[in-house]
Amino acid sequence: MQAAALILLGLAAGALSGMLGVGGGIIIVPALNQLFHLPMNQAVGTSLLIIIPTAVVGSLTHYARGNLQLPVALLVMIGAVSGGYLGARLVAVIPELVLKRLFALLALYTAIRLWFSR
Repeated sequence: MQAAALILLGLAAGALSGMLGVGGGIIIVPALNQLFHLPMNQAVGTSLLIIIPTAVVGSLTHYARGNLQLPVALLVMIGAVSGGYLGARLVAVIPELVLKRLFALLALYTAIRLWFSR
């Protein structure tokens, strides 16, 4: 049963990632933590590995449809690679409850901004 639930989680996250550009952080991390009881640092690390093939397939599909701004993506990737390393180092020293609350605040802030934007 758990294997089927994990596959369904991947299906939902992949579909949302391809459609909305979300999935890893917004769907997989809280699901792994709350539904499958992985500690927050393990949910984050696992999500990062999961999102690699998801992002590749989604990016190639969007590229084929003309929906990819390669110069923008490359510039953001420069910072994202360094930030990913830094964040992965920081997660080892930040208490799990603090990580959960930071995640919740980020999700709430993002939701409010998106809800009230035009």
